[in-house]
Amino acid sequence: MSAGQDGFLTRPKAEWTPTRDAYMVELLIQQHKSGKTAYNEFKNEVIKSVTWEFNKKFGLNLEENQIKNRYNVMKKDYGVVKTLLSHKEFVWDETRHMVVADDKVWDNYIMVRCEARPFRRKSFPLYKQMSIIFEGERGIQRGQFPSGAMATAEEEGNSNTETVRSSEPCNLPTQVIDGTLDSDSIIRINDMLTKKHRFINPAESIRKKRAHLKIGETIENTLYEVFTAAKSKAKQRNASSNSTTMYKNCLEELQKLEELDDNEFAKAVNSLKDDKNAIAFMTIKGPRRLTWLRSLWPSE
Repeated sequence: MSAGQDGFLTRPKAEWTPTRDAYMVELLIQQHKSGKTAYNEFKNEVIKSVTWEFNKKFGLNLEENQIKNRYNVMKKDYGVVKTLLSHKEFVWDETRHMVVADDKVWDNYIMVRCEARPFRRKSFPLYKQMSIIFEGERGIQRGQFPSGAMATAEEEGNSNTETVRSSEPCNLPTQVIDGTLDSDSIIRINDMLTKKHRFINPAESIRKKRAHLKIGETIENTLYEVFTAAKSKAKQRNASSNSTTMYKNCLEELQKLEELDDNEFAKAVNSLKDDKNAIAFMTIKGPRRLTWLRSLWPSE
């Protein structure tokens, strides 16, 4: 302990390293395998035992809430990674111990789930070890893990109660969503997102907890799919608009070629409907444009 400015004794700030993280998780796994977890939550006596063993190992003097806070951070990270891997576009790189995907997939996902941004470059070497706690015999089933589950700072002290919630999605760009969903669908999604978080305490049944967590993940997956589909439609609309603009410009330039007779003009109008022909026509300048254009159809 060290003395603060007011003379009170304060605990040293916890400094976490990969070695310390790994040992803490190892201790928690031992407790889990001993059956000392309930719905993936550790009781106070478990945290107390882990804290004692941890301090003994590293010669530290951390408090129980410091160990529990670190566990909650890792629990949240595990939830984010687990949710990423539930999408087929993301895969686990065993060598680098991180989630990988194409850049476009990351860009789309992060716009909906901004809390996943760090894991685009960040490794999570303890993912498999953490999965023993959350996916073991006493763990919840696949597809029901609380994405972004965490406890609020006020509740991380000596209480067993944790606030389990799905992390909030980022705001979707209205210019992308606009015109791709019916108004009723948008209202339903907004209503789901603006509801207050439900606080789960030990008095609630396991059935209600699992139902709540499943609803949270369903909303998340729906938003990701909606956004991906919306962005795809937006790209299609842009491509169609660009093609139409290009064709219109071609026709305007075509009418300036007085050397074409009516028959040749009609053939050119039809030929320039092809995007490649349209690009070439607009790129070629001078007398060569007319020569190239007449080469598109056989002479009669």
